[in-house]
Amino acid sequence: MLRTRPSPSRSPTRLSSRSSRVRSAGYWVAANRPPKTWNESRPNGRIVMKAAGEVVDRHALWKWLLLLVLLSWSMVLITPLDRKLKLGLDLRGGTSFVLEVDVSALEEDARADALERALEVIRNRVDAMGVSEPVIYPEPRNNRIVVQIPGLRAEERRRAIENLKRAAYLEFRLVHPKNDYLVQTLFEKGLAPPGYRIVKVEDQDASGRWVSTYLYQEDPSRIPQGLSRDQLREKLGSFQAPPGYEFLLKKEIHHNQELYRPYFVKKRPELTGQYLKTAGVDIRQLGQPVVTLRFDAKGARKFARVTEDHAPGGPKNPSATGR
Repeated sequence: MLRTRPSPSRSPTRLSSRSSRVRSAGYWVAANRPPKTWNESRPNGRIVMKAAGEVVDRHALWKWLLLLVLLSWSMVLITPLDRKLKLGLDLRGGTSFVLEVDVSALEEDARADALERALEVIRNRVDAMGVSEPVIYPEPRNNRIVVQIPGLRAEERRRAIENLKRAAYLEFRLVHPKNDYLVQTLFEKGLAPPGYRIVKVEDQDASGRWVSTYLYQEDPSRIPQGLSRDQLREKLGSFQAPPGYEFLLKKEIHHNQELYRPYFVKKRPELTGQYLKTAGVDIRQLGQPVVTLRFDAKGARKFARVTEDHAPGGPKNPSATGR
C-alpha cells in the first residue's frame, strides 16, 4: 500500500511504500528500501525528475533514437549497397575445373605463349556464359588452368563443361577493303573505344628505318562506370564500324607492352570450321610454331575460291596487296 502525506509547503514530497513494488514516474520503488525524495523542476521548459541525487531527462530517449538514426544513415552512405561480399566455393558452393594444356609438341620458348593464349580462350568462353565472379588463373609449372565458378546449378554445370571442352570455332572473315584508311581516320580524330587509349609506337621496318605508328592500349580508367562486360564487348564490336562490319583488336607485343591493332572485319564469315577435318601444330625451320589445316572436299573448294578471289590482283581485289 502506498501512502502519501501531503505537505502544504513546496518542500519535497516523501514517499513510503509497503507493497512489493510500485511504479511511479517511470521508476520502480521497491519495498523495504529507504524512501526516496523526488523533486520536479522545469529548467528551460524541460521536465526534470531528481531522485536521490540522480537526474533523468525525458528527452534522453529521443536523443538516443536520433543518434541511432544518424549512425544508420552514415553506414548507408559509406557502404556500397550494390556490391555483395564475394563468397568462395567453400561458402557459396560451385564447381572447379582443372584444364591441362598439351605443350608436348612445342619447344620450351613457345610453351609460355601457348598457355597464355589458352588462358585467353578459356576466359572468353567463361565470360560468354554470363556467370558472375568467376576465378580463372594459370599454373605455369604444370601447364594447367584452374577455373572456379561459384553458384552453378546442375544444368549450368553441364553447359559449362561442354563449353570448356568443345573445340575452338574457326571462322574466315574478310577485312574491310579500306581498313587502313578507316583506322588512320580513327587515330587522326583521336577516337578510342571504351577501356582503351591511343599510344604512339616507334619501330624499325624491314629496311631499318624508324617509323611511327599508333596503336591502342588497355586503360581501365576509361571504362564507363556501371558498364557490364557484355555491354563493353557490344560497344567494342560496334565501335565506329561500317554497316556489315565489326571492330576487332589484334594483340601485339611492342617493347614488352601489350598493345592492340584495330581491324574492321566483315561480320559474315566466308568459311567456317564445319568443313575442317584436322588441325595440328607444325614447327618451321626457325623453330616458330604454325597451324596446319586440312579441309574436306567441299571446304577445300570454298577455301580455294575465297583465296583466289581476294588474292592480290584477284577478281575481288584488284590492288597489289591482299586483304
